[in-house]
Amino acid sequence: MLSSRRNTCITILAALDGVIQLGRDHFILLIWRIPDGSYYSQVFDFVEIDSSLYKTSNAFIVKNWSKKTSAHFRFTAKFPKVITHDKRLNDVEKELELFFSSMIYLKDNILALLIQLTPSMSIVEGMNGLRDIIPELDKRFRYAVEVRDSSYFI
Repeated sequence: MLSSRRNTCITILAALDGVIQLGRDHFILLIWRIPDGSYYSQVFDFVEIDSSLYKTSNAFIVKNWSKKTSAHFRFTAKFPKVITHDKRLNDVEKELELFFSSMIYLKDNILALLIQLTPSMSIVEGMNGLRDIIPELDKRFRYAVEVRDSSYFI
């Protein structure tokens, strides 16, 4: 997944089965601006749900996203920061269960769930945390990992 940030606009390209998909983040803001959300899903292929980083959305909201978009439309959603930043991938079984129980309503429309590691998580801590969390991941979803600490790029 590649992204290009300019002010508040994010363009995202993702190769999925050889197809380039185009979308952006901040789906919630777009739904507020476009009353039924359907126009956005006719123009773009997918969106990143950024709000999931800050709070796990309840089932009603997630079901509503599914209703407001076309069948071909896809989502990515960030893991809640309580999992990735606050607890740093440790002892997160309860939080994972809550997140998956919310995202299950978009299961057929999820490109990937994004594990965005905190910028202060070194490669050693990150790889250990990922090794521990992988068995707990719901196999009905695909996953992407975003690393940000400089130790990954040496």
